[in-house]
Amino acid sequence: MPNTSTPKKTVKRGGFGACFGVSLLFGMDLRRINGATVHSLNLAKALRYAGVDAQIVSFDSLKAPQALWLLKAPFAAREKTVFIRSGLPLVPVLLSRLLGKKVFLNVAALKQFECDALARPLVKISEDLAIRLSNGGVATISPHLAAYCRSRGASRVFVYPLCVDLEKFARAKPAKGKTEEKAKEKGRKEKKFVLGYVGSGDEWQGLDLLADALKKVGSEKSSEKIELRAYGSVSEERKKFFAGDPRAKFFKPVPNEEIPSLLKSFDLFVIPRPHHATAEYATPIKLVEAFAAGCAVLATDVGGVAWLARDGENALVCEASSGALAEKIIFALENLGKLASLRKNAAATAKKSDYRVVGEKLALFLEGKNGA
Repeated sequence: MPNTSTPKKTVKRGGFGACFGVSLLFGMDLRRINGATVHSLNLAKALRYAGVDAQIVSFDSLKAPQALWLLKAPFAAREKTVFIRSGLPLVPVLLSRLLGKKVFLNVAALKQFECDALARPLVKISEDLAIRLSNGGVATISPHLAAYCRSRGASRVFVYPLCVDLEKFARAKPAKGKTEEKAKEKGRKEKKFVLGYVGSGDEWQGLDLLADALKKVGSEKSSEKIELRAYGSVSEERKKFFAGDPRAKFFKPVPNEEIPSLLKSFDLFVIPRPHHATAEYATPIKLVEAFAAGCAVLATDVGGVAWLARDGENALVCEASSGALAEKIIFALENLGKLASLRKNAAATAKKSDYRVVGEKLALFLEGKNGA
């Protein structure tokens, strides 16, 4: 079970004295480590570092499934200020308002684009009402989402980068790849250019784009040097996109604590997201983690990627097409020196996402001192 008792740093903040309290209503089971839970735990860690007395109220802390959590969480919140992060936020927002609490909403994605067409209108109304009724304001992770929240009547909006623990990434050593291990066993040296992918096989993750890109790269002589290592819960159906391409290797998801080392083992980390409604309003936490690992990144210019990544500066960025991805992969193979400068600049960009930096700014937002 995740440690939710991170010591807080006591600092003075305006009218709140030494620190102030916030109840973090996280609509998820924090024992199940994924992008959403990592984001939530990092937010709690960031706020505690900034001197905020942060109480976590989650599925696991209440020992309740989602339906019960929606009803119980506002009553379990001991603080007068609540920060709600849930895929179904309207009920806890309404109940918290009825209890006289100041409500802040975290919008990191829009559930309306993840549900079927029949439920979408109802989910959209629910999300829009939750945004409008959050009297403290809305904290979100991209300008695109911020614009949506403002258009739905958000009282205040604060945009922050997904936060990570830079020290943890700095300490990590590159994980050994399967190719190197097998080569060592055979007593010979074999070096591949390793493309990395970490994620699910969901349609909006873009595995089909990446598979088509690899096929296009296949006509290049240098393509024999490539090996794709994909980590995540990818179905057999999705693996068929690669049509048995021997360069593509699939592995099970790795524990979250191994992500920094895994990212450092890739020569180029790929985020091939297509123009899909879910992707357009999302910012991949793996992009920020890859920057923190000092990893060279290739990403399509979809959603929050366009906010954080600059082509040729801290990443390789292209349009969301297999042809554009193929061109960038070939460019990387032929310009290895360029990748070194991308890694350096990516690490510099990641400093803005350090949990200590984000925590201070988010605490100020909860005090009403920033956001517009």
